[in-house]
Amino acid sequence: MLYDGYNQQTVGIVNAFSSGHLLGPAFRARGVQVVHVTNRNAALYSQIATFHSHDFRASLDFAGDVSETARNLSVWRVRHVVAGTKSGQTG
Repeated sequence: MLYDGYNQQTVGIVNAFSSGHLLGPAFRARGVQVVHVTNRNAALYSQIATFHSHDFRASLDFAGDVSETARNLSVWRVRHVVAGTKSGQTG
């Protein structure tokens, strides 16, 4: 497999909205599990409407506490976190 070893890890995607909604299926197609984090403080409602929950193993809400979010991600064994769209870069 192209990503042998990486498919044992889980990736977190923050605000997989707009074109970022393509990241979940891309990781899953390579055997990588994905968890979504919604940062509603930074996202626009029109972006949130593009989210496809079925593409993710779990969906978490970021409520402003980075430590709490990190603990929640660790439950899902998330090793890497990427921004799905620009609103996923701010906290």
